[in-house]
Amino acid sequence: MKMFRFVSLVFVFLIFCGFASNDDGLNVIKSDKGFIFVFNDSLESFLLEFRGKKFVDIEPEELIFSIDGQVIQFTIVPVKEFYVPNLEKDTLQQHFEFEVDYISKSFNSQLDKVEPKKFKTRLGRKAYYWELERKVPPSDTSNETVTKQIFASTNTNLFVVLISSPLTRKNNYAECKRRIFNALKNIQINYGKYNLDSLRYSLKRK
Repeated sequence: MKMFRFVSLVFVFLIFCGFASNDDGLNVIKSDKGFIFVFNDSLESFLLEFRGKKFVDIEPEELIFSIDGQVIQFTIVPVKEFYVPNLEKDTLQQHFEFEVDYISKSFNSQLDKVEPKKFKTRLGRKAYYWELERKVPPSDTSNETVTKQIFASTNTNLFVVLISSPLTRKNNYAECKRRIFNALKNIQINYGKYNLDSLRYSLKRK
């Protein structure tokens, strides 16, 4: 699909977990405000909520979804796959630099200097938010054309969670940015698996 060409170039690692209805991997549960994404792993799991009304699983094997017309992709990277202990940089910074370097090599060109906005999640963990502009020929006036890519990342003890979203001209930039920023800021972590049936039941009781 043409509109996803830009996002596919920033897919760093082959995701080892697929979209599934069972406990393992990434699951989606409808909530009263939107959609809760639950990543279940036997050692460490996490969940976060995106506000919205309409959900579409576009390419679930690559963890690409859509909420109210905004494309959202998860990249869940085991820290052990890239972290170098003897560097004087923390996990999130090492991943950020790896990601930017990967994108530069994918496009075979040096990106303009990218400075992430640093913030804290409600759990007190460091998180990054950054953006990349896409150079679009003046002749391309389609509302379906991707003009900007936005990213947000944080890390648990075992994983880096990267959320990216390619924005087209028809996307509301402020609304899309707020959706990703708020979701990551409110991430929750569980040591062990979440009980999805219990989560669904608790949401029904609200």
